[in-house]
Amino acid sequence: MRILLRQNTFYLIAFILACLCIACTPVEQDDNGSIIAEVYDRKLYDKDIEGLVPGGISKEDSIMLVNAYIDNWLQDASLMHEASQNMPIDLDIEELVKDYKESLILHNYEKVLINEFLDSTVTVEETEAYIQDNIAKFTQTEPLVKVEFIKILTGSPDLDVLIDTWNEEAEINLLLDYCEQYAHVHILDTMNWRQFSSIEVHLPASLKGKSINQLPKDKVFEEENFTYLLRVFDVVKAGDTAPFDYAAEQAKKVILHQRKVKLLNEKKKNIYQDAVRKNQVRTYND
Repeated sequence: MRILLRQNTFYLIAFILACLCIACTPVEQDDNGSIIAEVYDRKLYDKDIEGLVPGGISKEDSIMLVNAYIDNWLQDASLMHEASQNMPIDLDIEELVKDYKESLILHNYEKVLINEFLDSTVTVEETEAYIQDNIAKFTQTEPLVKVEFIKILTGSPDLDVLIDTWNEEAEINLLLDYCEQYAHVHILDTMNWRQFSSIEVHLPASLKGKSINQLPKDKVFEEENFTYLLRVFDVVKAGDTAPFDYAAEQAKKVILHQRKVKLLNEKKKNIYQDAVRKNQVRTYND
């Protein structure tokens, strides 16, 4: 397969170079090979597009793909030249590269430390305690809902079958299969809480701005060329404390983040102290 891809690319490059020759455009050469495109002092070589073209596509599609790549390269190279010409005099590229390299190394090692030493188990008791200690953080600024909701074009095929299936509360997989093909929006997971705004944005204009209590709790209705199927199972009003199963996920993320920060600070301190014990830390004062 790799040989085939290389052959495809080779033939395509040869074809492009041949076209350039036919068009009386001389093919430039230097020590790095055949030059396909050039902007100022930046050059794109034939070897730079090796492996670009996947196997199994037509010559026409291959040419379009390569031409698009070359066009994008020309624009990027032009922008890079302009950026280089306008680079601040005091910009230290080597220092920026050094800083970026060190940040990557540190980030990678932090991931290693977290994977090896972080206790990622958060108990129910820890979660409950965090929520109780930070109850204000879990007071809802907008309602939460558990719903089934489908928004579908009224002219969709077998819509009457969908409505019958919905009313009969049939097997969820039947609804899911149909909705994945035809529905504009579908929410069939009734186990998870959702912010009301994520539902409201898909409602018709007549229900925009309505409170959650003003919505039809179990209804099929048509408006604006769409048919809506809405069933509300549970509601948490704005100003109430979020239910545990909703707040717990947020609480666990915060708890784990705090553990990560603590772990990394401890490891940093221990590694530094180890360097001190090994007489590898020195300070020089004037």
